[in-house]
Amino acid sequence: MANKLHTVSKLLPEESVRNPKAGEIWKRSEVDKMLTHYYDEEMSIVRIAVKHGRDPYAIEKKLDEYVYNERNRLVNYRPLNRLSRIGKPLNKREKKLIRTCIKQGINLEHAARMLMRKVSEVSTEDIKHVLEGKHVAATLDLVMAYRHIYHNYKFKIISNDTYDDLKGEEEEFGGGARALASKECPPYIKTLALYLVEKYEWEHGSKPPGRKK
Repeated sequence: MANKLHTVSKLLPEESVRNPKAGEIWKRSEVDKMLTHYYDEEMSIVRIAVKHGRDPYAIEKKLDEYVYNERNRLVNYRPLNRLSRIGKPLNKREKKLIRTCIKQGINLEHAARMLMRKVSEVSTEDIKHVLEGKHVAATLDLVMAYRHIYHNYKFKIISNDTYDDLKGEEEEFGGGARALASKECPPYIKTLALYLVEKYEWEHGSKPPGRKK
């Protein structure tokens, strides 16, 4: 990310991304404006830096405090002056925050408050299944099991978008690209897939289309 910011910042006047106050303490109103630019308007980090008269690295550092709950920033966050995002489609940045909360075991009510949404919008049935799955398996194993279920039972426990997000995250950050590129399905993945299907059947009282009666 640092190299990317450095490259992009060259496209702008040097004075627009470097400011003596870059390291100053953030006011709460300034944090709200920055989060609005980041989540609502999906501005680039460099453009946000220009808006706030700060260095892109200062923006990146401040965002990390909230996205990764450093010093309990996310848990303690209380918006002062931000517009509701209730009912709007979740964007990639919002999904990243939700996934990060799931990974860290942070209650999704904090993600909802950060994203100016109802808890129900960030705690979907898909996310519920992923959360429950993470109690028994690593992300890579879950992705492979979901794929096995789809191809062998012609059935989706989670949506295509949720699957793509999990798969993309594992390929980029989890080191599972090689395993996911292979069509081989180890026995333990088949066992996990069967467990997930039977758990779904138990909860919903019905069998998926590709499952024999």
